[in-house]
Amino acid sequence: MAEKVPVFARRRLVSTTSSQEVGKIRAALTEAGIPFHIGQTEVTPPVGSNGVIGGRHPWGALGLSSLGAIGMSAPDLLPAYEYTFYVHKDDVEVAQAAVTGSLN
Repeated sequence: MAEKVPVFARRRLVSTTSSQEVGKIRAALTEAGIPFHIGQTEVTPPVGSNGVIGGRHPWGALGLSSLGAIGMSAPDLLPAYEYTFYVHKDDVEVAQAAVTGSLN
């Protein structure tokens, strides 16, 4: 039922970064027969060419060129996404009830 909601009639229902919740919400809305649209936004911070967040090294103020200089390594960042569910403005209350029942 995704993609059947006109753009100007959409209302935000809920946002989450959990792929497990996305599955539960999608199942609840589908089971209830409510058309929906899912928007996806990447929320991972940008990584510069030298592998540091935002292009500037957080240890630069200390005069350290890398975390390796102090025996540390930066964790690999996995891409993170925020998923936003939209429903028709006339279906918001019914959709909220369907989602609330599925997440509890």
